[in-house]
This record gives sequence, C-alpha cells and structure tokens, in this order.
Amino acid sequence: MTKQHGLIKLEGTIEDISFYKRNGIYCARRKGGVSGNRIARDPSYARTRENNSEFGRAGKASKLIRQSLGSLLQPYNTRNLHTRLVTLLLRIIKTDNINTRGQRTIKNGELGFLQGFEFNEDCQLGTTIYVAYDTSIDRATGVLTVEIQEFNPISDLVSPSGATHFQLVMAGIAPNFDNLSSEVQSTRSAFLSLTNPIAAAQILTVTLTNVSDLPLVQILGIEFFQEVNGQYYPLNSFSFNALKLIGVSS
Repeated sequence: MTKQHGLIKLEGTIEDISFYKRNGIYCARRKGGVSGNRIARDPSYARTRENNSEFGRAGKASKLIRQSLGSLLQPYNTRNLHTRLVTLLLRIIKTDNINTRGQRTIKNGELGFLQGFEFNEDCQLGTTIYVAYDTSIDRATGVLTVEIQEFNPISDLVSPSGATHFQLVMAGIAPNFDNLSSEVQSTRSAFLSLTNPIAAAQILTVTLTNVSDLPLVQILGIEFFQEVNGQYYPLNSFSFNALKLIGVSS
C-alpha cells in the first residue's frame, strides 16, 4: 500500500491503480485478485470451478421457477426469493450421488426437499388458513389435484383488515432443468366470502401434458380481496397472502 504525500489528493481509479482515503490518509494500491483466466485454467482452482458450476446451475433453476410462476408471484413478498431458492436448490444439487462434483444436477438430487417451500417469506400458508387439504399427483395422466374440505372462513382464516373475499390458487409446473423450459398450468377458486360461515369444499385441478420423466411440482396459495360495487380489488397484503409448494413427484 502506498501513501500519498504530495499536494494532489486523488480518489478513484487510474488504469490498474486505485486511490482512496482511509482514516484521513490518502492511499493508493494496485488492483489485486485472481484473474478469471487463472480460475478457469489453474488446477489449484478446481474446487472453485466446481462450486461456480453448481452455483450457476442453481441460479438458472431458480430463475426458471420464478419465471414459470410469473404473475402468480405478484401478491407475495418475493424480495429475497431468488436467494432462498438458490440456497435450497444447491442443497438439492449436493444430494446427487450419481455425478461428480461440478457436474451434479438438480434432477438427480433429492427433489423432495422442495416440498414445504414458502414463496412469501412474510407469511406461511399454515398461519393464514387452518384447513386440512389432500393433494394428489397422477404421473400417468399429468393431473394434479388439491381437495379442501368444507370450512368456516370466519374462524379458519386469518385475513387482513378491509378484506371481504379470498381466492384459493393452485399451480402445477413441469420444469425441465436441462433445457430451462417448463410447462405451467394454474387455476383459481371463485371469489369466496370471508363473512359466510360455510365455504363449500373446494377441488382445484390442473393437467400437465408434458410429464414424461420431468418432475411435477404442485403449489397452493391464498389471496385476499376487497369487493366494491361488484368489483374485486386485490389487497396484495404480504403479511396474509401465502403461497406454498405442497407436492413434488420425480
């Protein structure tokens, strides 16, 4: 590290030299760090290359899932969704016991770790809706179903102030983590009143056609609305809207 003693005080970068001020003293230093070319070729950085490869794979898979859901994610707090998904997907990659380090994949890992993932970090589905539901994934037909028993919205839901109605939403995804494509289908319940003491049993079903050997992912959520003169306005309440990954078939 070089200290400046002259009259000209510099801060910033000139070519490969950075000028900065620390503790009231102006200093200069040459840019350091390992070059990308060395990381790509030097045998001593083999572990780094392996880690980078798998991290990149997890990042692309996270983007695929988020883009697949698209506008379905709008009512939820997804501020840190990418980071949380990458962390989970890296965990799955590390369970691949077929491929070598750096070549491990999501599809050969333990995809069951996806089950239970909450897309909204501000609200979990189980803290908003206290209702039992059954799920099924039929790989032969590509049919994904959620059955929710009759319930009382007044006592079985936790809703935001001003909400008058809610909708249940279900989505099915068949992600291809190799070519980064996916098939997505979603469905919604009717607008259901929060003041009605009885909400009829709900059956939500979607059908995926491109099932083959792809994993099938099932997602269930709830959104709240305010009805005004026959129009339903989303409240987009991050503390109450919830979206959860409830089923995986690989």
